[in-house]
Amino acid sequence: MTVDEISVGTVFEFTGSDELWLLATWDRLRKLGERGWRTYSRDRTGRGKTVEVVRQPDTSAIRRTGDVLCLSGGDVQLTYLYPWLVRGATVEDELTMFVLEGGTFEKSVVDEATEQTALPFTLSRGCQHLGRQPSTMIFAYKGRVYARATPEEVTGYKKTGGWKRVKVLDGASRLIIAGILTLPEEGALHDLIQDHFGPGAREPWADLITPPS
Repeated sequence: MTVDEISVGTVFEFTGSDELWLLATWDRLRKLGERGWRTYSRDRTGRGKTVEVVRQPDTSAIRRTGDVLCLSGGDVQLTYLYPWLVRGATVEDELTMFVLEGGTFEKSVVDEATEQTALPFTLSRGCQHLGRQPSTMIFAYKGRVYARATPEEVTGYKKTGGWKRVKVLDGASRLIIAGILTLPEEGALHDLIQDHFGPGAREPWADLITPPS
């Protein structure tokens, strides 16, 4: 069996190695036990290599499969983008403006989820169930789940992608995005995100990892 033949959420070893790997998404791998959220391209890291499966992914109707949250038996799939540190949030009419730690999403990512982080996802399947466009970004923060607002929702003018601005605040570049509360069953979705990805959540493969000495 090769890495191209396993399912998202599978824990495995490359043949001849005892390092544990996770197929985190359909195209990204994570090395278990590494601190933070470094990922590796499946094509560049594992293409053609044989693997030994250590654990198959869960198949429950609601589950965390690698870095994907599956709902309704997989009809809705949210791909985790890793926690952003949020410096502040202000409500402006129907929108909430979020100031992130860095000048980009990537520079705002921190090693673990805390009460001060937002938990962001890409809506990779089932957008019609949440009333948003394909590949919409959604994120949980302090008891609510927001959809990332579009330029039309912020300014009234249509433009592709989500609305964002970069400003210098406190002497550093900060990314500002807008969130809107439009998601159905938002409270239930928030609880599921927290249970699977929030502070203190136990990853399904945690028992396979030897804690650092």
